[in-house]
Amino acid sequence: MIWAYLLTALIVCTSPGIGVGYGSTLGGGFTAGFRAAAEVGLGRLIELGFGFTLVTLLTFLGYAAPAATGRQRRMASDTATRWLRRAFAASFAALGLKLAVESA
Repeated sequence: MIWAYLLTALIVCTSPGIGVGYGSTLGGGFTAGFRAAAEVGLGRLIELGFGFTLVTLLTFLGYAAPAATGRQRRMASDTATRWLRRAFAASFAALGLKLAVESA
């Protein structure tokens, strides 16, 4: 049962919009941990909470490592920085134009 809970927690952490919906098909789903805690006791609740926290931490670390690497590479490249600034400037100008058109 703990594997079904950890798999559900992983899905919820990586795709919050759909995770709970899929959880109902994975061995009891997201609420299985809460039902088990009510039936078994505080120890099980702590175990499931620790598992969810661990999966959340690993998910965030999995996002942070590539993001940090990509940032370092982008900051080291003058060409990429220049194009990124141009893209932000163009999007800001487009949003300003949209606001001007909608306000008029």
